[in-house]
Amino acid sequence: MLMEVKFYRRERGDSPAEEFIKNNLQNKDKKKIIRALKRVEEQADGLSNIFKSKYAEKLEEDIFELRPLPWRIFFTIKGGFCWVMHIILKKTNKIPLNVFDKIRAIKNLIHNK
Repeated sequence: MLMEVKFYRRERGDSPAEEFIKNNLQNKDKKKIIRALKRVEEQADGLSNIFKSKYAEKLEEDIFELRPLPWRIFFTIKGGFCWVMHIILKKTNKIPLNVFDKIRAIKNLIHNK
């Protein structure tokens, strides 16, 4: 079974991650992120091949990171879906605490539905 990628949507229906891709990125960066998400969709084995390639990493329980350089795509898995929660341009090895807090909050919303 293939994994479908979905973007987290707030109650009002908008998706900050999806809007970020559409409105703020140049075509080459859009293609890079879309290609990374397609790799996730093509995984029928629960993403184990992506994790073996170091292309993605588990950051903590139910929070994962895709790394199409220089971008970082944060996602969670629930109900057979890969839920894209947030995207940043990562300039350092550390994820800013305010960003990680935001990702945790979104993950909790998704997993508590």
